Amino acid sequence: MKNAKEGASPGRKGARQAGKGAAKAAEAAANGETTDRRRLTGQETKQRIVEVAERLFADNGYEGVGLREIIREAGVHSAAVYYHFGSKEALLLHILHSHAEPIAAKRMIYLDRLRQKGSFDLEQVLDAFLRPAVYEERAGKPVRSAYADIRLGLSLKHEEAVRAIQAEVFDPSTREFLQAFKACLPDLSERDIYFRFDFLLGLMIHAMSNNGRVTELSLGQADPTDPDEVLQQMIPFIAAGMRAPSVSFAGK
Repeated sequence: MKNAKEGASPGRKGARQAGKGAAKAAEAAANGETTDRRRLTGQETKQRIVEVAERLFADNGYEGVGLREIIREAGVHSAAVYYHFGSKEALLLHILHSHAEPIAAKRMIYLDRLRQKGSFDLEQVLDAFLRPAVYEERAGKPVRSAYADIRLGLSLKHEEAVRAIQAEVFDPSTREFLQAFKACLPDLSERDIYFRFDFLLGLMIHAMSNNGRVTELSLGQADPTDPDEVLQQMIPFIAAGMRAPSVSFAGK
């Protein structure tokens, strides 16, 4: 009898554990947490989280997206997000870093090609600087970059962390481009070039973000979603501004 009871005990214990497991699964489902039934690898799960978060951040802004929404859309367990990233802010910074590094690398490839030719003009340097930021390769095809959409969707309280990433990734290549701009604009002071470079960055981010205003004003004639047209319009406009005569400032 004792053995029979001992033999029956694990069955009751197993039933209780199964019941607890079902309750936990139901609670997770109610909280919007799902288990990935396809058993994705760790790298696949991480990439899935990144892709969903990137889309949601771009569409709704960083503050408008919660981790629970990312978990639900990605179809992964909540533990996967914390395991791979630790927090929503760390996930955001990873996304920004993953976009910034290819931009900086491609800029230097284009600039090195110009240097190897022996001579270059301002428009060519601008193209080398802007093209990697406006274009982004996806599935072997050039598409408009999502970097600016995410960048503009950040609140001011994240500026310090974002600037740290930009400095880390972009500063080395940016210094090289500043030297190229100085070579193309020998009549300007360094101060003028720094200001005009800052204006260049602002215009670049605005053009990349595509808020749809130009489409509305032009009744559809201007298409800011076409990277080629954006570059064709933007480069001569910026070049004309950068070539403007040096200005004197009374405060200096």
